[in-house]
Amino acid sequence: MKVIVVSKAHEKISDFLLRQGNFEISFSVDNISSNIDLLTNNIIRVNKFILVITDDTDFTKEIRALMMLLDNPAGLIKIEELVFFFKKSINSRHMIELIGVVSESVKNREKDDNTYVAPLIYIHELESLSFDVLYKELMGKSTIDAINPKVLIKYRVERGEESKKAFEPSDEIISISPYTTQNMEHHVALKTVLQKTENPMSLSAIEAIIPEYESLKLKAYEDLELFKSKWILITGDRMSGSTTHATAIAVSAAIAGHSVMVLDFTLSGGIEEALKIAAVKYHILDSKEILGDSLALIQDNLCIYENKSKAVLGAILPFMQLRQNLFNRDIIIILFDLADKELVFGSINTQICSVIFSCLMFQKSIDLLLSIDFYNMKTLIWLNDNISCPLRCHKLTVNYIESLLKKKNLEYKIIEPIFFEDFNLDASFYQSIEEVL
Repeated sequence: MKVIVVSKAHEKISDFLLRQGNFEISFSVDNISSNIDLLTNNIIRVNKFILVITDDTDFTKEIRALMMLLDNPAGLIKIEELVFFFKKSINSRHMIELIGVVSESVKNREKDDNTYVAPLIYIHELESLSFDVLYKELMGKSTIDAINPKVLIKYRVERGEESKKAFEPSDEIISISPYTTQNMEHHVALKTVLQKTENPMSLSAIEAIIPEYESLKLKAYEDLELFKSKWILITGDRMSGSTTHATAIAVSAAIAGHSVMVLDFTLSGGIEEALKIAAVKYHILDSKEILGDSLALIQDNLCIYENKSKAVLGAILPFMQLRQNLFNRDIIIILFDLADKELVFGSINTQICSVIFSCLMFQKSIDLLLSIDFYNMKTLIWLNDNISCPLRCHKLTVNYIESLLKKKNLEYKIIEPIFFEDFNLDASFYQSIEEVL
């Protein structure tokens, strides 16, 4: 749906709405009065004109500007809904009176001008103005009611014959909510395992931030296969350097301007320590942010989450893939121990994932690699020769390892060993990795 956003926080709100996939932002401004020329000099066709008011200091001035905008000729402006959001702590009585003046004005104009359709007006007086509340209220008004399914009749004709009827698609857009009954089940399962593995005190506010879920008959979102994120699974044998490799990719990708999320389920849990060494800015996610809408997932380029629980590992991956609207990151990196490979591969849609396997250059490690089924995922073998040779062992050469892969008809890409003195990387490092994934 097309919307105009007016708020002092219009940039963050617009960015959040765009990430949900249901909205197209026509205009995004901090107020109406200062942007009246911009708005009046353009043809406006929007479903919702959204005003999020955080204080009532200049509200009278804004109402005057809004009425000036609505006085434009009917051919230049068409707004289906005016939607006001404000906190209950604001002088709501005065604001509601002013909104009533707007409502009366557009209704009178509708009576006098048969070419003008007055916008519907909705007022949301809320306890808080969090993103999830705004989204719920916007999607809860008129979108479902406006759905008017139409039957498209198709005719079979003989080959070479022309159909005698022409059909055009409907202009109406049907928005399907991403929340399904199966989604709710995954949410409950993940919440349960998180409560068992983290301090329950940290979960005390979960119910306050999780949006309400409804049991829907439509089973739609998981069937749409709208996966925008690049999923990278990183694992390897003990001491093979998988944490180092994950850190290098995450740092370089973030510098390249990508939004990155790293979930570390290794027993060593070393991603945070590695990022401290890298001296880059990152945000540590907690369970509340995983379960509900997180501002950090919108604002911060690099987010990380560490948890050693296999129960969480098995529950969180399908949960994330069903909730793409919340985990809409450019790159999602899953770092896990090799012992958990079957749990990981069995919990995700392998068609949207790539694998980076960190591997030591010893025969035992290569034999282990050759025994693993990566389920036709794009697989990159990152070799590591920074480990001293154990007794009675010798390091294999890159050429020899490549020959072993060819014998097995395995078309894995190979990265030769890299020694990182630090993580002072630029964007080109990730771009070179991306080319082979």
